[in-house]
Amino acid sequence: MFFVLDRHLQRKHPTSWQKYTKARHAMPTGPLQSSMNLFLKQNDDHHYGPKHPEQVNFTKSVVQQIIIGCGCPISIVEKSDFRDFISQLNPKLVIPSRQTISYNIIPKLAVQVQDQYCCQTSCQSRSMLH
Repeated sequence: MFFVLDRHLQRKHPTSWQKYTKARHAMPTGPLQSSMNLFLKQNDDHHYGPKHPEQVNFTKSVVQQIIIGCGCPISIVEKSDFRDFISQLNPKLVIPSRQTISYNIIPKLAVQVQDQYCCQTSCQSRSMLH
């Protein structure tokens, strides 16, 4: 299709075709937009993966010891001072988002605690029966 238009302009409209080719050759050949990589963090390969033992222990500690144990609000993970503090301790750690803590980590932890409680109470009731 492009070549048909090019040939048509060249044969039927030579003046327009010359303007068209000059304009086409003056266009930059590289990408017209900035790459998304320029806007994304470049150090992602320097962070622990979500299943790395250090990352798992850190996430568990944030939830169990800081949020639940100390009674800090979940929003502490969004505070720049907290993020800077953790980054100074270990820049490879990824701080979980408030949403991840609220909708994923705490519900899973609640199920684990509930399962442990149910197991303990059923074991105790069985030992009383014997």
